[in-house]
Amino acid sequence: MHLRLEFEFKGKVAKGIWFALQSKNSVDEIFQHYLAKSALPDYVKAYYYDVEDGATAFAIRQEIAKTDAKKLTWLYSCDASVRQALYNHNIGSEVQALVMSWANEAANVDIIREHD
Repeated sequence: MHLRLEFEFKGKVAKGIWFALQSKNSVDEIFQHYLAKSALPDYVKAYYYDVEDGATAFAIRQEIAKTDAKKLTWLYSCDASVRQALYNHNIGSEVQALVMSWANEAANVDIIREHD
């Protein structure tokens, strides 16, 4: 059985977590802290207390990968519309400027890839 649990942090709490991660707190430590503070029943919390070290960070990376794949699929879905808009006599020059600005930025981006 797999049970997915997410915490959503906003505002000051999210900022505090960001700083905690920068100061060498692990994702697992932060997850366990908020799990302990949560109002979940103890039997649900118990399911997550025994999660092996690094599992939380791995799950987050997997979720980001899924989200990135969805973004890429969406970008590919825009291709035909952008190409058609390039040849539109009303907006073609503006679309061309936009696409050229993307190309210029893309040419100057250093892409960092993490290998697990």
